[in-house]
Amino acid sequence: MLRRAVTASFVLLTFTALSFAQGKPNLSGTWKLNTSKSDFGVLPGPDSRTDVIEHADPVLTDHVDASTAQGPQKYTMNLTTDGKEAVNQLGPNQAKSTATWDGSNLVVNTNLKYNDQDVVIKSVWTVSPDGKTLTQEVHLASPMGETDQKLVYEKQDAGAPAIAKAQAPMPPSTPAAGGKPNFSGTWKLNTAKSDFGPLPGPDSQTSIIEQNDPALKVNSKSTGGPQGDQNITLNFTTDGKETVNSVGGNDVKSTAAWEGNNLIINAKLKFQDQDVAIKYVWTLAPDGKTMTQDVHYTSPMGEADQKVIFDKQDGGIATTAPTPAPTAPMPSGAHPNFSGVWKLNTGKSDFGVMPGPDVRTDTIDHTDPTLKLSRKENGPDGAREYVLSMTTDGKETVNSLGGADAKITASWEGSGLVISFKLKIQDQDIAIRQVATLSPDGKTLTNKAHVSMSLGEMDQTEVYDRQ
Repeated sequence: MLRRAVTASFVLLTFTALSFAQGKPNLSGTWKLNTSKSDFGVLPGPDSRTDVIEHADPVLTDHVDASTAQGPQKYTMNLTTDGKEAVNQLGPNQAKSTATWDGSNLVVNTNLKYNDQDVVIKSVWTVSPDGKTLTQEVHLASPMGETDQKLVYEKQDAGAPAIAKAQAPMPPSTPAAGGKPNFSGTWKLNTAKSDFGPLPGPDSQTSIIEQNDPALKVNSKSTGGPQGDQNITLNFTTDGKETVNSVGGNDVKSTAAWEGNNLIINAKLKFQDQDVAIKYVWTLAPDGKTMTQDVHYTSPMGEADQKVIFDKQDGGIATTAPTPAPTAPMPSGAHPNFSGVWKLNTGKSDFGVMPGPDVRTDTIDHTDPTLKLSRKENGPDGAREYVLSMTTDGKETVNSLGGADAKITASWEGSGLVISFKLKIQDQDIAIRQVATLSPDGKTLTNKAHVSMSLGEMDQTEVYDRQ
């Protein structure tokens, strides 16, 4: 049936966002799907979905965060509105799309193969005159039949697009000199409410901020995590002047400036001869008790996002100091040993937009710097077995992975093992950065991976239980 032909990838295909220039509507912003006003026809719709769109015609980028019957899905889609074909990876399938204007409507035509069947999807996007509602009329056709859907999105307040997660300005809060919020105080990291993305965060962190505009001083003490225990002091000025701080032996050049009631800090550093850029957006809750820091990392290996939440302590000061800890090398104690038999916990894992295996068992032999991983798994592509060998001293090794040569380097960052893969599949360059960490009791192995390719990016979290 048509349901089987398109259900698995449907949420991924309704990605196009309107944005227009020179008389065309511009959909840059944050949009939330109104499921009660939408009509999904014979196909099940998502439980929730939020799109954050960046649009500078003809380039359109849509960052999607959806919850579906198949689980959560986060991904980024790219296309152009000038009729040029764009190719995006939707799970194991490639989708070819073209987008063109028809008056003030954006028409997107997508073709893909699913279970060896050709599926064609036509989407017509319209934006309401007041710019608050986006409607998508969708027609899906396959050899098994046809169906229609109507999707209705509502624009959220402060809907300017963020890089990958909405970084919407927060409402005015405790005013400082010149009407700006004052972050002075003692702040404790709330790890349960924070989202560290593919970069593991510390076990705990307390930051003390002294703000006397334009001077800003941040002292952060953190424990645990891949970076080990740290005590970092950073100095900034909020007038846009560049400051230089030393973090982990690296010079970090930073500028800080106000955008409304948000403090924007842009940091640049070199890590392993690669340029890394980090953008921090600090916001303060109206009651002054919560500080949120939205972080976006950019490097030649890809991009990543974090949302870090701090709770203000009594008698304290406020902070989310820009700590380039996830990317800057920090000293640590003894490295963990991953030797053992590990079984994938599919219930605790998040495979993103890609289907995960049904079962997987890894057997690891680890005698630093040598590490050998023997994998057995069964999933949508059938049963597979393969072996990967690497060294943890940063030397490159070459392994055969699915018929392709995979170049692998592995090195320690604190107690986390960072493994980088580079390979080519179907003429597409693929880069994977994986951070492997071991729980304090040694019973849980967690791999956080960020995958980058010309077709898009995605994140995955794999959780393994020791057998």
